[in-house]
Amino acid sequence: MGLSQVEVDPYWAALAAKGMLLTNFHAITHPSQPNYWCQVAGDYFSETNNNVDLNVTTVVDLLENKGVPWKGYMEDYPGNCFDGVADGVYRRKHNPFISFDSIRLNQTRCAKIVNARELESDLRDFRDLPLYSYYTPNMQNDGHDTGTEFAGIWATTFFEEYYSKFPNGTLFVFTWDESNYHVGTNQIWTFLIGSMITPGTSDHTYFDHYSLLKTVESNWDLGSLGRNDDADVNLFNFGEIPTSSSRDSRLLLVFGPHTMWIGLGLLAGLSMLIAVTVLVFNSNARAKVGTMCGKKKDYVHAMNEEDSSVSAENEQSIDLETTSDSQSS
Repeated sequence: MGLSQVEVDPYWAALAAKGMLLTNFHAITHPSQPNYWCQVAGDYFSETNNNVDLNVTTVVDLLENKGVPWKGYMEDYPGNCFDGVADGVYRRKHNPFISFDSIRLNQTRCAKIVNARELESDLRDFRDLPLYSYYTPNMQNDGHDTGTEFAGIWATTFFEEYYSKFPNGTLFVFTWDESNYHVGTNQIWTFLIGSMITPGTSDHTYFDHYSLLKTVESNWDLGSLGRNDDADVNLFNFGEIPTSSSRDSRLLLVFGPHTMWIGLGLLAGLSMLIAVTVLVFNSNARAKVGTMCGKKKDYVHAMNEEDSSVSAENEQSIDLETTSDSQSS
């Protein structure tokens, strides 16, 4: 499944028309998992293998330092800080938070990675709904094991069921993890939906996964991790954020179809529709548009095919905190 397949799919087209399509959005590397790390840690630390453990800071450190509540909603996640490779249609490689020692080995933080079924109950009481939420569909709903149409139907159903339940001011971000392994520039489909977004519009600015991280940091004035989020990265332009209490605006990031080998961003296809992330924007907060880097980064790296059968014995524990500066670009 590739970008062209998603563009002509009626379900995805209709959903994107409800908001703004980012026509020049790119993933960072291959395979899929490192792109998730880029979203929450600003780098993939030259790691392209699945299911490694990383000892580095993440956006969670920045969020908690500013008192911004967060949660990761993972479909079919068994809970209890499960760090195995797979469980049914759940995959660790599509759960970015579990890879980081500072989250996985911290009981309080790890408890914020939950089975996606909790989203329904959290929406009944906004006191339980975090400002920053990250949602990852399972291997069927993200299109990885099913395809573009199946994932499009899932995403449409998800949106119709949940959108009206979120507070006014919530921004939905639908994105992929990567694009086709073999062709193209790793361009992926990404679109934004929310009360601050004009439906049926598009933005041709160059964005990538670092743009999402940088936008989150800018919205809550979090500072940066000092990696690729510290560069001249373009920020999303949401327009005016409706005036409301800080609990009334959020961001939902949705990762979708991981088209088996043709990923578009964090939605697996465009390699895969992988996750939904919900971010909540503070009262009167406005995302600023940054300046694009003067030179393009090399987004083509050595690629390793994903192996869903990778065993726990192949997992690695890597201490990168002291070397992250030399590895960041």
